[in-house]
Amino acid sequence: MSPSQEGPILVEAPPSLSLKPQSLDHDRAKVKNATQHENEWYRSHFSSNGYAIQEQPLHTQWPMRVLIVRARAAGLQIAYKALKQLSNVTFTIYEKNADVGGTWLENRYPGCTCDIPSHSYQFSFWRKPDWKSHYAGADEIRQYLRSFALENDLERHVNFGHRVEEARSWKCRDIPGVELFPGKVMHSAAWDDGVELEVLNNTPSLSRIKAMADLHLFRADSEEQKAAFASDEKALDKYCRDVEGELNKGFTLMHLDSIDQTTSREFAAKTMLQKLGGDPRQSCHLIPKYALGCRRMTPGTDYPQSLSKPNVDVVTDSAIEVTGNGMLDSSGKHMEVDIVIFATGLDTSFSLPYTVLGENSRNLRQKWGSFPKGYLSIIAEGFPNMFHFIGPNGPASHRSILPILEWHTRYMFKVISHTQRTSIKSLGPSSAAVKELYVHTHEPLKRTAWSSACRSWFKNGKLHGPVTAIWPGSRLHYFEMLSELRYEDFDILYLGNGNRFAHLGNGYTEAELDENSNAMWYFDVLEKELELKTKAFEPVEF
Repeated sequence: MSPSQEGPILVEAPPSLSLKPQSLDHDRAKVKNATQHENEWYRSHFSSNGYAIQEQPLHTQWPMRVLIVRARAAGLQIAYKALKQLSNVTFTIYEKNADVGGTWLENRYPGCTCDIPSHSYQFSFWRKPDWKSHYAGADEIRQYLRSFALENDLERHVNFGHRVEEARSWKCRDIPGVELFPGKVMHSAAWDDGVELEVLNNTPSLSRIKAMADLHLFRADSEEQKAAFASDEKALDKYCRDVEGELNKGFTLMHLDSIDQTTSREFAAKTMLQKLGGDPRQSCHLIPKYALGCRRMTPGTDYPQSLSKPNVDVVTDSAIEVTGNGMLDSSGKHMEVDIVIFATGLDTSFSLPYTVLGENSRNLRQKWGSFPKGYLSIIAEGFPNMFHFIGPNGPASHRSILPILEWHTRYMFKVISHTQRTSIKSLGPSSAAVKELYVHTHEPLKRTAWSSACRSWFKNGKLHGPVTAIWPGSRLHYFEMLSELRYEDFDILYLGNGNRFAHLGNGYTEAELDENSNAMWYFDVLEKELELKTKAFEPVEF
């Protein structure tokens, strides 16, 4: 399955600093009225312009409400982690379907599988030891996500049957006559389980659709391995890390004119030619002439051979019209068909099918248009407190998406916690930061296969155009970049009359209000840093 844009995360700060002040049982906390102060300077010369100290200790965590759109993998894991890692936060998930799972609930066509090894396509904190095959099918992934939600009681946070407007739209070609076709018309993302037919196999949409009898293509773990993984958590962890490590290698393949690109493309072309039986017609149309990786690479190993089956007719001309009983192609040839299947993928343009209004009632769909620009693929300029999973120029083709979702969540939680602790009302990237990131993003993208001339969803289906879906660096590059927050890139509005130091409160810390707290914690920090030889640039994690 190709990654598709996950639903947004909306964060709402309290409208004002209205919590009851933290009570202190000692006279030192009492504050004199400035107009009665014995110091004449404070009585006559100092003015706070209406600013009042918030009577609570430093870094008091203000309440936050979080709205999560879709109970997909992203939404489920952020809910799971929010319960464990966030404080004073309430959240609700809105899901249009009657069950969790998102992509894997909706895509039920025969042969629907993941194109990432199963042991990598899972949460790092919730590992399954007994995947049925090396590339898991949609049913098994759907059950994995459903079991995860049930075992952690996440469904109580989900409002099912609630849609923003249309959380997912097919991407179908506008072919005249299709609405008059008397037979079955469907999309791979809305498969009719009652349909029986012999179709093709590959990994992206159309090519994944195949006969159920051919599902067992890849090596599955042996029963002995599954039993070992189930009983030995360390062995499972090592294997998952080994798989993940292999997937992280090979980024040099994506660089144009690199040795890895040249040799890999030659090998792929030679292998495809062999599997096509040397057929010159099919080879001419099916072996790509563009750089390897310009379009999403998928492990559809038996797809070329299936094209030579007697019940398969490869048509290289475009479909231009659906007639009463068939399809007319651009060469004028008419083919009678019983069923029309749109395996054309999904809308990956980042144009949300529902209205999202930001600052000054700006519409996100209009702002992004055909050339979306965001901040680290997570936040859009002018839409503060709103986070995206895999937004514009994110790691959409950087191996397994689930660890990426976890790393996005880690980043979001850091922002949310900082917002709570520092009395921030709203936060979003500045125009200058987005513009400079745009320049840096596309300069290195010129070096990669993603930017070469082919039609791909990375370029919104264009032959020539900007790569709007891909991060220009490696997966590890993206993870390390997200490990540090750059608040200098943000436009920030503060609570407390807009004073950025309102969070300093009344001069006390929470530790001083707890008799059992460690009032000498700073010694522990200094000793730990020296003991671990912590570098000065490494932030202290509390």
